[in-house]
Order: sequence, then C-alpha cells, then structure tokens
Amino acid sequence: MLMPVRYAVVGAGWISQEAFLPAVPQTGNSRVTAIVSGNREGAAQLAAFFSIDHVCDYRDFDALLRQDVVDAVYVAVPNPMHHDFAVRAANAGKHVMVEKPIAISAKEAIAMIDAAARNDVFLMTSYRLHNEPATLAALDALRAGKIGEPISFSASFGFQSQTGNHRLKKEFWGGPLRISASIASMPPGTSSRRSLSRCLRWRQDRKTTRGSRRSMRA
Repeated sequence: MLMPVRYAVVGAGWISQEAFLPAVPQTGNSRVTAIVSGNREGAAQLAAFFSIDHVCDYRDFDALLRQDVVDAVYVAVPNPMHHDFAVRAANAGKHVMVEKPIAISAKEAIAMIDAAARNDVFLMTSYRLHNEPATLAALDALRAGKIGEPISFSASFGFQSQTGNHRLKKEFWGGPLRISASIASMPPGTSSRRSLSRCLRWRQDRKTTRGSRRSMRA
C-alpha cells in the first residue's frame, strides 16, 4: 500500500486556506503535516482545524525540512519569495508545488528547475485545470474525434481583489501591466500576441465607452 504524500504548506494565506487545505483530504493520496507561516497564532488555529501536527515560522523552514515529517512542499507565499523557498526545499530532497506564477523571472525559474533536476525531485506549477475531470474528459473527446476537428479556442481570465493586495502590485509581479510586458516580449505575428492585443484593445475600448456613457448621464 502506498503511503500518502506528506505536504508542508508554506504560506497560510487565502489560497492555502480556501483552496489547498480543504482539497488535500479529497485526493485520497495526500495529507498536510506542517504549516509554515509568519503568523504563528493564525497558523496554529488552521492546524487545529485541519488536524495538522506541525507549525513553524519561516525562520525554522530549513529545520523542518531536515525532519522526517514532509515529503513535499506547497509554496503559496508572495511571488518574489517562490524561488527562495522552492530551491531550499529541492535542495533538501523535497518535491515542490508552487503557486502561479512559478517565479518572477526566467532566471529564477531556471534556477528552480535546475535545483529540482539536481536533487531528483519533482517541481510543478499549481495548475489545477490540467487535472480537472472535465478537462480530462474534454481532451479524451477531442482525441477520440467525438466532436470533429477543433479549429480554435479563445478564453479570458481575470480576478477580483481588494485594493492593496500584493497581486495588484508591480513589485510582486502583479497587475495588468505584466500582461502588456508579456505581449511586448512575444515575437511579432504570433497568434498569442494578436489575441492578447485584441483583448487589451477590447478592454480599453469598453472602458472608454463606459466612461463616455457616464459623462453623458452626468
């Protein structure tokens, strides 16, 4: 019988509380055995609620990795901290799952990949949709030719956030300006560049139209 994968959750913010921690027991093959957080009191409350045995501060992360209590880490700290915690975990021989984005630069991402390869551990970005039953069923249907030949697919993604959240701050690699930077870095003529450019122009036109309507009503 396979033993469940023992995870340490690094960063006890919203995504850990609302998404990861409640989902782990549903996998049937994993459990959370440690929480690493700068808010020890809050982490202790979470640990009690989810029956997690170990709680430690960020400063004690390396000491935790040296103990035989975790097999993998789930990194959910602010984006600029992903590289540091992921590399330290990989160097300790622990598998690593990192929240999106995996890093704030190609240099840091490559260093994380190298650390995982050097220590023979898995490294992955926490892209849930790749493993969703509906996604897998759709892929099976496409591959089996059940819906004909797919021609194109277009989608958009957004999120709501409170003012001051780190996901909106440039220094944390957040905000819409990063989308513009991604477009600028794409080779001219690529379909992704055209699609994203059209999306941004549509959003800007819509914003302008809304502003005009508000002016007219005023």
